Amino acid sequence: MDRLFGIKFLGLILLLGSFSALEETSARLIFTQEAGVELDTFTIDFGDNSQDFIDLEFGTALGAKITFDTLNDKFLVNKNFDLTDNQALNFRVENLAAAPTCDGTVTGKTYFNTADTNMYVCNGSLWEQLDAVGGGVGVASVFYAYDGTGGQVVDGTEITLNLDTPEVVDPNYSLMADEVTITNAGLYKIHLDSGYTETNTTGGQRTSIEVRLQEDGVDIPGAFSDCYLRETEETSCAMTILHQVAAGGIIRARIQRTGGTTNVETLSDASRLIIERIR
Repeated sequence: MDRLFGIKFLGLILLLGSFSALEETSARLIFTQEAGVELDTFTIDFGDNSQDFIDLEFGTALGAKITFDTLNDKFLVNKNFDLTDNQALNFRVENLAAAPTCDGTVTGKTYFNTADTNMYVCNGSLWEQLDAVGGGVGVASVFYAYDGTGGQVVDGTEITLNLDTPEVVDPNYSLMADEVTITNAGLYKIHLDSGYTETNTTGGQRTSIEVRLQEDGVDIPGAFSDCYLRETEETSCAMTILHQVAAGGIIRARIQRTGGTTNVETLSDASRLIIERIR
């Protein structure tokens, strides 16, 4: 028995010696001991924080390795990780304040957006929001902005409807100077409401307003609405369309007085633009 133990101990000494004999640029695999008692722990040791990365490589030509990034305090695995139908317990998806790149190299990648508290999945070109729909899991991509200011004077000169307050944000849309840029091509449902008041108080004045939706400065066919006002009255124009939007398409609403000479202004909190991706 003592002889067998001695052989095993000698083998262990030779094993440790082989690791210690590695070049100084390599890590050492050692046993962790406490009070002379061997523990069931291996340590890859090259001095704490002495290098940016510590690698555990599998073979010299396979290119497979597990890396510990000492600067960012995280592990990197450069091959697929197969749980063989087992569960991944007590983990969280990546938390980010803004959407990372979504393209064909990361199809299926998910992240949690800490700004809008929604979860997204990359479909190969577009981040799509994951929402509960009808008791199951569906995909939604919605943007909603409104005019929180009002007071735009509407006359015979065409102007862009003010949309200064985003209400529902989505990584695939951006609002700037009252125009919404849609990052990804697709079929979208676009709904527009716009509210107006006639400020003329002299009596007998009537007028009409025309509202049109444009993509990249060009009228969208069939996307227009007319509304009629009388003295001191309030009214709204509304429309809902389905429209195939090109990648990077810029959507805006144009408004103009088309009849009468009375003063007309937009109402605060009465104009809104809602864009929803259908497919």
